[in-house]
Amino acid sequence: MFDFAHPAPTPTSFSYTSADNAYDVYGWQVTTHRPAREFSTLTTSGGRSCTMSGGGSATVVTPASYSPHRRYLVRISGVAVGTRTVPVVAGTDRRLRIAVPLGPANPDQQETARSAVTGTAVYTTTVTIT
Repeated sequence: MFDFAHPAPTPTSFSYTSADNAYDVYGWQVTTHRPAREFSTLTTSGGRSCTMSGGGSATVVTPASYSPHRRYLVRISGVAVGTRTVPVVAGTDRRLRIAVPLGPANPDQQETARSAVTGTAVYTTTVTIT
């Protein structure tokens, strides 16, 4: 009962892999945009950066730790997408909603016979909030 009354604190750094199109983990929300079912991975290292791996694109929503209506600069960098900095305004819920491009989406579901023939590419994009 002690563990339920005193849960472990939310980690600031973690890695989470899922084949779901949308998932929530430790206050982060991810919605993937791709035609075929495949894995994606969210890795965080502190509250101001994350890395997404997979294909297609994703919308990443941060935990509620930003000042409402304040503009933040977000650096998006990846081999398949290049590097750019975009302004993102925190919502009244104190979260940032960030569009994260990953790379060309795979046409076939991961771990199927067809994907084994055509190959499944995995792209990584890093997001840094300043």
